[in-house]
Amino acid sequence: MNTKPLSYIYLKKIVLFWFFIASVPGFAQLRMLDSCNNIDGWNFIKSDKVVMQIDTVPGKIGEAIRFDYNFITGTGYGGIQKKIPLALPENYEITFWMKADSPANNFEVKLIDASGDNVWWVNNKNFTFPTKWTKMRIKKRHISFAWGPSEGKEPKRFDRIEFTVSSFVGGKGTVWIDDITFEPLPPETDTYPQPMTFSENKSKTSTDLLLDQDVETVWYSKNTKAQSITIDFKQRRELGGLVIDWVDAKRAEAFDIELSDDGKKWEKVLSVSGNLTDRSVHRMAETDTRYLRIDLKNAHHKKNFGIREIEFLMVKDGETPNNFMLFNAEKSAKGTFPRYFYKQAAYWTISGVNNDTKEALFNEDGMVEVDKATFSLEPLIQMDGKWYNWANVTTRQTMGDSENPEDYKFLPTVSWNLPDVDFKTEVTSGGEANTTSYLLVKYVFQNKANETRELNFNILVRPFQVNPYYQFLNTTGGVGKIKHLEVIDDAQLKADEKQILSQIPFDKASVYRFNQGNIAELVTDHKLTQQKQVVDNQGLAQGVMQYNLSLEPNETKDFMIKVPYHKPTEQTFSAVEGQEEFTQAVDFWNTKINHIKFNLPASANRIVNTYKSQLVYILINRDKAGIQPGSRSYERSWIRDGALTSSALLKSGIVTEVKDFINWYSGYLFDNGKVPCVVDFRGPRDG
Repeated sequence: MNTKPLSYIYLKKIVLFWFFIASVPGFAQLRMLDSCNNIDGWNFIKSDKVVMQIDTVPGKIGEAIRFDYNFITGTGYGGIQKKIPLALPENYEITFWMKADSPANNFEVKLIDASGDNVWWVNNKNFTFPTKWTKMRIKKRHISFAWGPSEGKEPKRFDRIEFTVSSFVGGKGTVWIDDITFEPLPPETDTYPQPMTFSENKSKTSTDLLLDQDVETVWYSKNTKAQSITIDFKQRRELGGLVIDWVDAKRAEAFDIELSDDGKKWEKVLSVSGNLTDRSVHRMAETDTRYLRIDLKNAHHKKNFGIREIEFLMVKDGETPNNFMLFNAEKSAKGTFPRYFYKQAAYWTISGVNNDTKEALFNEDGMVEVDKATFSLEPLIQMDGKWYNWANVTTRQTMGDSENPEDYKFLPTVSWNLPDVDFKTEVTSGGEANTTSYLLVKYVFQNKANETRELNFNILVRPFQVNPYYQFLNTTGGVGKIKHLEVIDDAQLKADEKQILSQIPFDKASVYRFNQGNIAELVTDHKLTQQKQVVDNQGLAQGVMQYNLSLEPNETKDFMIKVPYHKPTEQTFSAVEGQEEFTQAVDFWNTKINHIKFNLPASANRIVNTYKSQLVYILINRDKAGIQPGSRSYERSWIRDGALTSSALLKSGIVTEVKDFINWYSGYLFDNGKVPCVVDFRGPRDG
């Protein structure tokens, strides 16, 4: 007879049960790789002339590791590494707490095998370091092969882990790391059970209609009082964002999105106000949750809310800002986004001032990127009730008005052929390099008809680069950045630190956060408001400058937009001043690159003009004395390229710039006579 108490028997069974579960292969167990309570086993990994220091300090939980770096010459790398052997399951996650006081350099997390030759990494370029303790998550899908003889084979185990800062802008900083953990995860999947939906409020129709993948079936609330929709995924799942397809005019103008692991404790992850669109698309990168709740607040319609369908983005669609815009473009009419987001190549040229560190890009569609990784100006025209953008017009690209080398102009121009109207965008740059230099964009309209034409001309201000997203070396193209956008007066906008000056007053101008709706669609759907100032924490602020133009028969009109490359210097931009600046900027290049005279037949004119344009490109791409192949991905000076380019300049009668380059580069020679292969704004590099 068993005389042991029942409580003892139950306790024993529970212990045996959990012992059994824990012994099952692949069972997810959180493992502490390093509590970071001391620096035992941690070693410096750094390049020459990088100063490092490591210590333990109070952390997020107990003690933490702190390492300081200082890029003395502006370039290099520095970090910490520790031996932590670990076999890798099919899927896994590494987490750690981090905060930093650091400029936006590259932050690399590396996994290194026992040989030390094969390296896998997460390379966060131009990384904005968190200033408060933040839990960082690295999943298997984030890790890519960096280098080594394994040629990219998937690692089965790693021997060491490394946290490194490499120079993007240089400088010095401090990084704190705490509690590094490892957890096996279930295999990745795109297949999940059908979620359940419910609402705490009474509805006219069932919430089941929200996820039935049929836009003809609609969920309606009973009234306009605050409504709450909860979605139970039945298990933890990952998603990259959320799409809410509203019934026309029955959208919520304000709503919150909250997440929960248990359906009791909720965390607000997104708050939307001023929603203007009937299709709300929101990025929620790396979201992992069991429950999702949408709290609807302000109804646009007087009677109720209405939702046709709710859709969830796959993880990859929200993984990066560029992935998110690719998803948006796929669901939007062609021309709503820049060409490259429809996976079409977009060609571009450059505008700038000799010697300057700032340059603009101008693409074949008439889109102008005002500075590196910032934002662009894009034309959008309404005429006779029809909207015209790059996707539904015939375009032509030219360099000035004449093909005769004697009349050569460096004036990149894109023409749109509209019914009875020719529209041109011309771009040039003027002013003093590195101080008062500026971008000038001239818009020219010619009415070729014998009757008056009325145009509604819109210049979209959007956080998109001309440099396409598939350009990634040094600077990732695609999505740019505007955090703060404001209408200053009737002829001026301010986008972060950039000033946008119009030569003529706007008829209207307004600005928006991206989660209020895509500005191109807000314009064409006539949903603009009078909003004059926004802050978009995702850096996706957008706006529009609108002009109502009337063209008499055979009349030509033009006006300009001016954007200082450096600090704002002016408050007004007059017509007379603008034309003088424009003419001077264009004429400068004729005198600068016209030393060599050619005596060739007319059939060679295009070759001669191409030669002259290449000289201009060389001088524009220069950053101060540094001769560089480009202004974005190749914004650095190689001794090999510089020598060859210098030879071309000398043969063309351009001498001063070559002398400046030699004197500047020679200042970076090493003490032993070694010549660095490349130099950029951070200093010399070996590769």
